[in-house]
Amino acid sequence: MAHIESSGLAESGEHSEQPPEQKNAPVGYGWLRALLFFVAFLILTVIQSIVVVLITGFQSLDDFSAAMVTPTMVVIEAVQLLVVLGLLWLFCRFLDRRSVKSIGFSLERQYKWDLLAGLLWGVGLVTAIFLGLWLFGAVRVVSVQFPITTILIMAAVMISIGVREEIVMRGYMLNNLMQSANKYLSLLLIAMVFALAHGLNPNVSWIGLTNIIIAGLLLGIYYIHQKNLWFPIGLHIGWNYVQGVVWGSPVSGMDIPSVVTLEFVGPERWTGGDFGFEASLATTVITIIATILIHFRYRDGQRMAGIQRNSPEG
Repeated sequence: MAHIESSGLAESGEHSEQPPEQKNAPVGYGWLRALLFFVAFLILTVIQSIVVVLITGFQSLDDFSAAMVTPTMVVIEAVQLLVVLGLLWLFCRFLDRRSVKSIGFSLERQYKWDLLAGLLWGVGLVTAIFLGLWLFGAVRVVSVQFPITTILIMAAVMISIGVREEIVMRGYMLNNLMQSANKYLSLLLIAMVFALAHGLNPNVSWIGLTNIIIAGLLLGIYYIHQKNLWFPIGLHIGWNYVQGVVWGSPVSGMDIPSVVTLEFVGPERWTGGDFGFEASLATTVITIIATILIHFRYRDGQRMAGIQRNSPEG
């Protein structure tokens, strides 16, 4: 893939110009900065995993799953988020020569409505999937409980995961790749990398991986039009939290204690089986529709205008 001035990919469609403050960046190719960031992120992830195993004594995935609802996991996730934020600062400061805020972290008044809208989209989409499967008898509610400690701990964990993955995938990698290639091609490539990063998750299936690619498109479609991370961060957190902690589905193959305990009684292609709703054909349909809706609603530079107009000033 070539630099933006000579790239046939860039000429074939819309692309992002390099921000003025990046004109003197030591690494002038957006695709190369994205690649270097991903490699650095992978190396740090391996190092962190080794340190976690040495400190906690985890010997299996079951040990990790059991720790999901403990303060230990909150600490682990907080450290991982801080490491990613540190990596982001280093790359923005020395390779990009721009501010961290420029990747989509603007704190103008609008940001809180983008975050809220993303949360509502995430909650609404997963709830629609659950209700569809429940109404058609593919899942059955076994019990309902309210484990307050679990609810609070998992909120902290899911916030950390959502922010961290969006910084890596959309905020830095997609942002930089768009400076070298057509933004839609960049979106697809990062969505595939996003799925690849989940390829070793337990109980993964081809439908699950396909749906994660589509989820990558869903999480990134608003970003490529708005260069704003708050909406995909909200969507990511809302999706993961409600899917696992509220409706009781495994999240990308990981079992999580939940408010609703489900029994999957329908065909696995509809329930998602042990990978959870993310491997369901119902999810395939709903996420494709949602991606198309968000694309056509916000591709012309509009933001959450309906919410903003009705919001108080301040």
